[in-house]
Amino acid sequence: AGLPRRREAMWGQSEVSKFAERHNLNEGAKMDLKKIFDNFVTKSRRRVTVRVPATTANMGPGFDCAGMALDVWNELTVERASTFSMEIEGEGARQLPRDKSNLVVKGVEAAYKYIEQEVPVLRYWTLNRIPFAKGMGSSSAAIVSGIL
Repeated sequence: AGLPRRREAMWGQSEVSKFAERHNLNEGAKMDLKKIFDNFVTKSRRRVTVRVPATTANMGPGFDCAGMALDVWNELTVERASTFSMEIEGEGARQLPRDKSNLVVKGVEAAYKYIEQEVPVLRYWTLNRIPFAKGMGSSSAAIVSGIL
């Protein structure tokens, strides 16, 4: 089965600029087009929220072959935006990067790469309840939440 590899391309600021150049729009018309696009993106913003559990492995004789999900969850909300932003609350909030090097963003990038699409401009908000750097899968939860 698997995921579909190709979908209709989504427009971003770079496509708007290319369109304006291709049609020789003057600066005023180009600015108007960008405002219309930004207004459209803002008003049609879609939001997705996912929850991902903590995990544990190395359980008795199972070592890395047996693991389980725990009832501790991180929450990620991603929505289309006109500028990138990353807000982090909870565990690890002071240590985690708030830029595109964040593992949540890396997960999103991997999902878009798989479907051969450019990542749209997004706003990220995470509520981290999984203890940071304590062996409960906070890093894998971040990556998986971005992929979902």
